[in-house]
Amino acid sequence: MGRKNEPLAIHGNNVVHSQGRIVMEKEKFKKGAHVIYVDSLGRPQNGLVQIWHGLEGIERGNIPCCNILVLSLDELKEDTYGRQSEHYTSVVHKSSQPAHGFYWMWPDEVK
Repeated sequence: MGRKNEPLAIHGNNVVHSQGRIVMEKEKFKKGAHVIYVDSLGRPQNGLVQIWHGLEGIERGNIPCCNILVLSLDELKEDTYGRQSEHYTSVVHKSSQPAHGFYWMWPDEVK
């Protein structure tokens, strides 16, 4: 077995780490987590996770997808209550998305 945070196996773009690392990673995947959503035009914006899908796959090195809530970038979608919100479903992590948009990433993954 590898040392702490040393990769045990590589699975696609994902790395499976020691048990302690997996537990730490799972703790990040909470409802309401702050993520960066990149839309289909490649524009990043702050988002909140409504729900995660595929959490059971973390032990196998898979990164879950999620449903995300963001504020609309369209300035016309504003009223007396403020900027309207938009919801995106089944959004994959950037490591699973070959296209330049429609993915999520952690704030510390922003270039």
